Amino acid sequence: LLLSFHGKLDWPMIFGTYIGFILLGASFIAIGVFVSQSSEGIVSAAVLTFCALIITFIIDFMQQYMPATELSGLVWAAILITIPLFWLYSKGRNWVVTAAVALILTAVILLLWFLDRNMFAGLIGKSLGWLSLTRRFGSFSMGILGLDSILYYLSFTGFFLFLTIQGLEKRRWS
Repeated sequence: LLLSFHGKLDWPMIFGTYIGFILLGASFIAIGVFVSQSSEGIVSAAVLTFCALIITFIIDFMQQYMPATELSGLVWAAILITIPLFWLYSKGRNWVVTAAVALILTAVILLLWFLDRNMFAGLIGKSLGWLSLTRRFGSFSMGILGLDSILYYLSFTGFFLFLTIQGLEKRRWS
């Protein structure tokens, strides 16, 4: 308000930046709450949350130093399919179903590899860019309220709050 006496302010840009800060802060808080419920002590929760938030800041810088070859993208895709496979096995404890899903996902990746190898070029950087929280904030600071950025922040926050609730429920029933 004090600055408005000395000149004209760009109010849409200011409100967009505030909305962006609120959504970015909600995402950071959701990460912190999840890490806090996952760890045992206060100090370890603070240190792990700090490390997780530092990683979200440096993802943009790491992205440009990742290999962008087709082969590295294929290896990264193979690594990425192991995450749902571990989750599937931990939920069902059934090697047959997990192996069948692994074969199907591997076949899909190899089929895509043989159809269009260029699809795998730069896959590591693209997937790291998708995880970046700070890159999406840039549009808010210009006063642009992109629906994709708003939905990303809301879904990111909701996902980590969902994981927090699941962890608390698991701890309660254990």
